[in-house]
Amino acid sequence: MWELFVDKSAGPLVGGLVVVLIGSWVIGRSNDRYHARRDFLFSATTELRERLRAIPELASAYWLKKADDPQLAKCEAEIEYALQEITRLAETCGPELWRGPEDDVPQLIGNLGLALTGPAFGVNDREEDLARPRGAAQAASAIADAIEEKLRVYHSEW
Repeated sequence: MWELFVDKSAGPLVGGLVVVLIGSWVIGRSNDRYHARRDFLFSATTELRERLRAIPELASAYWLKKADDPQLAKCEAEIEYALQEITRLAETCGPELWRGPEDDVPQLIGNLGLALTGPAFGVNDREEDLARPRGAAQAASAIADAIEEKLRVYHSEW
């Protein structure tokens, strides 16, 4: 009797054990990939928000100086670098957060570029522009708010 039980149930028991082991391995790998993707996205959005927080200071440092200030070239380079980094980080986050053409973050980044540079950016005889730092700060804040909303949606889907 005992042999009959072992003969009939050994195959299904071993098969079931194999299925459980493979299934737990697949689920574990999927979970690891999700956590890695989430951690990478969190890191990129954190850096993006830090860059956005620096925008008001950069804009003020440039637009509140006279055109003949020797530090102006340095400020221009810092602004151009900040815009490149913000664009790069936004493109890094894009596949996870910007889900379609209706998303407004790419447009908001374009608005930031216009607000931060404007038509007189890099012009030798430009005037001080007291309103431009405020506009750049508002544009950076709009991007940060949109990112927060996109992150809330992203986390609610999981």
